Amino acid sequence: LVVHIDLGTEVEEHINFRWYNIDHIRSFVITDNILNTDSRSVISCLNWGFLVEDSLPFGGHSVESFGNALQVSYTANVDNTICTASDILHWLTKLRVSCGLRVQIKHLDKISNWIVEKDCICARDIKVGFEARQYSVNAIGREVPSWDQPLINSYDVGRLSLICQEKDNVLHFLVKASHEIGFLEGVQISSSISITPGGDVNSEDIVERFLIEEINSNKNVEIIQRCRQSEEGGRFYQDENDYEIILFDPSIAIPESDYYRWTTLSQLRELVKIPGILSMEMRGVMSLLLAYI
Repeated sequence: LVVHIDLGTEVEEHINFRWYNIDHIRSFVITDNILNTDSRSVISCLNWGFLVEDSLPFGGHSVESFGNALQVSYTANVDNTICTASDILHWLTKLRVSCGLRVQIKHLDKISNWIVEKDCICARDIKVGFEARQYSVNAIGREVPSWDQPLINSYDVGRLSLICQEKDNVLHFLVKASHEIGFLEGVQISSSISITPGGDVNSEDIVERFLIEEINSNKNVEIIQRCRQSEEGGRFYQDENDYEIILFDPSIAIPESDYYRWTTLSQLRELVKIPGILSMEMRGVMSLLLAYI
């Protein structure tokens, strides 16, 4: 929920609250573990025109800069797009209908490779990068002063990368349809590369494998922004993701896939207004762009 408070309204000061301006935001969004995932999600949903004096984000950059490319993409109309916003929604709806997600509850004894130990549920052979472990918590200022709960403890850092590339002189962003059991809709739009903490590259996803190989080759690829972001602490034990904006040279031919689409920043700004379209992770990665606003 975003509420606009008139300048004439007096807001009571409190030691745990501070007012920050856009210069602070530019710095915070690209600094490790400053803004939590909820804050990043909210500022990605804001009308970014409210954050700048002339109501036009990404102004004041030189013509050849990445900031100027963002402004062109932010103001792009339907004639400058590969597919319309309606096309993207139709594509997403079709995937949601076809995903046919079915779940069932199984006893732990019936799940191969997993064992229940004294304080955790873990794998006999490390085929996955996480375990569920029990933690005792003491925290001041919560509903109760102490409790115990299970948390997911991942073995490695995750990776959320948003790939961008100029097409017909307009910057486009590569987005992916993400199937996750926790999505009410079954499928949402996520970043180009979405590897969960402790996870690995999806061997069946030819696009994701290609993107990572190109990034690792370090040829005609530029990491525009990168920061490390702590995940939500109520369910995950000190999990982190590397958030990245990565620019691919137009000469790189990225494979096509039914699970990927190219969008302009203008289209992403329209899609973020619709509930359940952009994933939490996608909104978090988008917040890095505010460094140029």
